[in-house]
Amino acid sequence: MVGGESAGAGLCIALKMMARDKGEVEIAFQMPLYPMIDNFDTDSSKDNHGKRWNTKINHFAWKKYLRKDVANDVSHYAAPARQKDYSNLPPAYTFVGDGKPFFRKLLHILII
Repeated sequence: MVGGESAGAGLCIALKMMARDKGEVEIAFQMPLYPMIDNFDTDSSKDNHGKRWNTKINHFAWKKYLRKDVANDVSHYAAPARQKDYSNLPPAYTFVGDGKPFFRKLLHILII
């Protein structure tokens, strides 16, 4: 089982994708809680003025994590929402508040 919160949850998702792709370790369950999964804005993340997490903080966090301002050439392991194949991944338990900037993108990935 792998799990994490926020940036750690994004890494949890990346780890399970890498484990699947390499075929060396089988992960049976994942628990990414309010994960950071992509540095690109979505409809729910742009112009978000939340008190705890908002567009400005989200951009700052991604810039520090990726070590660059705009990153089009990011691996899907760094930004799991860039993954094209979500098949053969373990079951997941997650939650994210509807005020979080990445709410809709996470639902799309985990429901597939």
